[in-house]
Amino acid sequence: MKYDQIREVLHKTMKASSSSFCNEMSRLSFDFYWSVDAVVRPVDDILNALDDLGRSSQEQAGHAYKTLTELMSKGADEFVVSAAHHEAYSATQRIATYYGAVDALPRTLLVALVSQMECLQGTLIGWMLKVKPDLVREDRRGEITFEQLLSYASIEEAKNDQIERFVRKRTSGGPEADIRWFTRHLNVAIEEMPCFKVYLEVNDRRNRFVHHNGLVSPAHLEQRKARGMSTHGMKTGEIIPCDSSYLREAQRAIVQLGVVLTQLVWRKFLPGEGADSGQATFTLATLQKDLIYNREYDLGAFIGEFYRTKIAESDESGSDYSIFVNECSALRQLGKMEESRRVFDAFVQGEGKSLAGRSHTAAFIEAYLNDKKDQAMNHMVTLIETRPNEKVSLSIFPAVAVEVFGDVDFQKRYKQVTGNNLVSDVESLIGTSGGIDKGLRNE
Repeated sequence: MKYDQIREVLHKTMKASSSSFCNEMSRLSFDFYWSVDAVVRPVDDILNALDDLGRSSQEQAGHAYKTLTELMSKGADEFVVSAAHHEAYSATQRIATYYGAVDALPRTLLVALVSQMECLQGTLIGWMLKVKPDLVREDRRGEITFEQLLSYASIEEAKNDQIERFVRKRTSGGPEADIRWFTRHLNVAIEEMPCFKVYLEVNDRRNRFVHHNGLVSPAHLEQRKARGMSTHGMKTGEIIPCDSSYLREAQRAIVQLGVVLTQLVWRKFLPGEGADSGQATFTLATLQKDLIYNREYDLGAFIGEFYRTKIAESDESGSDYSIFVNECSALRQLGKMEESRRVFDAFVQGEGKSLAGRSHTAAFIEAYLNDKKDQAMNHMVTLIETRPNEKVSLSIFPAVAVEVFGDVDFQKRYKQVTGNNLVSDVESLIGTSGGIDKGLRNE
């Protein structure tokens, strides 16, 4: 399925909302994530394909030069020798082209990643201006003469042009200035977040590729040191490093920063105050689930931490416990068992009661995340037996489903107790609420 088709499927899962702002913000959240993901996800396959082409060209070049040598030693016709020489030369050029592309591709994709972030920031600033036009005057950039006003065909055209001008000026000062502006209007110290510090480094590296072909200079190294950035692996006169692993690090930081900005702007500048804040939480929970479906457990855990520390306390729609559960289970997938237990215990204490009273699914999850496998087994059996009446499905807890699918001992015990196959029963259960990606199975 193509990315644009996937985006449409995701959009259709969003709750209907009377506010066009909410719908647009939901769409913006997923479009941003899928656009960033599309930049990075296929990179290894592309690099491997280019590497294969390079090796194939090396073999072709070897054969071509061997043939050329033989023809020359035999005193072959000049035309034949010339054709063989051309073939050998072409094969050599292809080697340079393919391996050159291996080096150039990550740099090009890094530029595309930062462009996605800059585009998101501009869109969010535009939304903020539509909701609070006074922001233009606060920045002293909104002055317009009567003559200029008369040049527009309509008020709508004037508004859109002024917003575009403001965004262009606002985003021309570099990432530090942009985030200071967001921080001032959102009252959250975004510049202190680790994801922004990584993004600063990514942006610096991107600028080096765009304006200096990636070449490191003494002045650049001094600038990085002055801004608190590492210069490890960078040498004057050499091209600044960038590979697929760095791209993934950049992607994670950009997705995190995008989530932070979108959610904070949405919640503060949402029409109707808290009336539609449930849509923002629903979108965040759905995005977290989708990240975990894609085995992006670190990003799934980040969303849980962000919601827990920055949003949950003031969320007028009520906290979404699936976000907490998915954070805990994502941490378990990352091998952070103690941190998972700490987060889960803190959540239960904050709720003032266990999850067991919510549903059979919640009771199973609480027991399983606390490694009480016997209790979890009993709840799972009950869950399977009562599934026609069960309103909550494991499909909204993908990391838990991953762990259950991979827990061989638990599956064996389930088989002994029920005589059934756990994976088949869970898939059947999940199928009652829309299905689950078979890719969740551990391979």
